[in-house]
Amino acid sequence: MKNFTNLQPTVTENYVKLLPAKPNTVIASIGFDNEGQKLIIKFQTGRVYQYYSSLMCDFINLVESPQPGVDFNLYIKDNYQYAEVDGIVYTKNNFEYVLPD
Repeated sequence: MKNFTNLQPTVTENYVKLLPAKPNTVIASIGFDNEGQKLIIKFQTGRVYQYYSSLMCDFINLVESPQPGVDFNLYIKDNYQYAEVDGIVYTKNNFEYVLPD
């Protein structure tokens, strides 16, 4: 059985920690707001989007995926309502944090 404790989303003062995605051309980093059930994705373009009513397994699958961009297009993109987050991203200890709406 795989241990996912290192993938648990972290929320600090309402900010959500973004974990780096495996190298790809689409997604830079991924986070999950457990309280709001929002998947948060920062794309390589620098834009950040939140996907509403997401599941923790969506977050884990993207973080673990060898091709997160492909999995995003297959399982996330057209299956959840989403909105762009207004660029509230900061970096601390080499991790990025975002404040979801």
